[in-house]
Amino acid sequence: MLHLPQPISYDERLFDRRFLDCWRRQALVFMEQAGADIDALLYSAFVSSDQIFDETLCGEAPKYAFPTDCLNDEGLALIGWQQTISKCNSFDEARATIEKALNDSGFAVLMGSVFYFAHNPEYRQEHLNHSIVLTDQAPDGSWVLHDDDPMTALRPYRYPDHDVAAFFDNNGTRAVRVFRAISSPTPDEINSRARSLFTRRTSQHRDDMRLLSDIRAIATDPHRRLHQVARHLRESFSLLSGSRSLSARFLRCVVRDQDTATLMDACAEQALVLRNLMMKVEYGGRLNLDRLETRCLELRGMESSLLERLTMERHPA
Repeated sequence: MLHLPQPISYDERLFDRRFLDCWRRQALVFMEQAGADIDALLYSAFVSSDQIFDETLCGEAPKYAFPTDCLNDEGLALIGWQQTISKCNSFDEARATIEKALNDSGFAVLMGSVFYFAHNPEYRQEHLNHSIVLTDQAPDGSWVLHDDDPMTALRPYRYPDHDVAAFFDNNGTRAVRVFRAISSPTPDEINSRARSLFTRRTSQHRDDMRLLSDIRAIATDPHRRLHQVARHLRESFSLLSGSRSLSARFLRCVVRDQDTATLMDACAEQALVLRNLMMKVEYGGRLNLDRLETRCLELRGMESSLLERLTMERHPA
């Protein structure tokens, strides 16, 4: 019998669902388990509030669809890793790819439908595109997979082969994401290149902070219901908070700039307060506009100070 392993140890507060979508978050966590230097990958987590505003409020895109460079080919090559996406017609066709991935790096990320797993709230109720991580298979064919528990922390589950096959087959994506190490750059090489990429990114960074400056007009948009505005703002502040938390980790561990990392963390916490405030508005239906505006203007001041520090060319390549 295949016994469930203990839950993996990872930074649940950092690698949550504020900024990263399901497969990126899972891949980062399990790459770290496999020995990858994931801190260097976070150079690309820093995004402007304008981009968030354009995507979630103007474009009304859901949070999980927010475009990010995290785990792109450039970043993976930086740390000596590679991603391969295999599109398959069926789970049976994907088996060989999965087996090789488990042998190479210990995990494979599968896209599928949450409809088939009892631990998901949508079980037998709704088809939603999602990802899981496979790490082991027993002689009886059952699988150990890792997915969110009710508190959104990654936990191990065991399911029979036919449930995993149904998850994979009854979804339009039918993709396996495989991550593996292909070279061994030194830590100094990785960090030097990551700092250079981050400097290039921040030197091109522009942000008018409309999300924060124009919050009164956004929140009182006559063409949207309050709960709709609150939902978009909740997702916007979630993305901003997650971006700043991941960027703080990069500054602290790769750039070794503790002061700027502390300010970045403070921005993340203030954005999180705003996210929680909008969650209450979304479900409670009452908005204290003055309080919201005050909080947003406070965060705008903090973000302005942060950008000044980041553009002072204090982080040489």
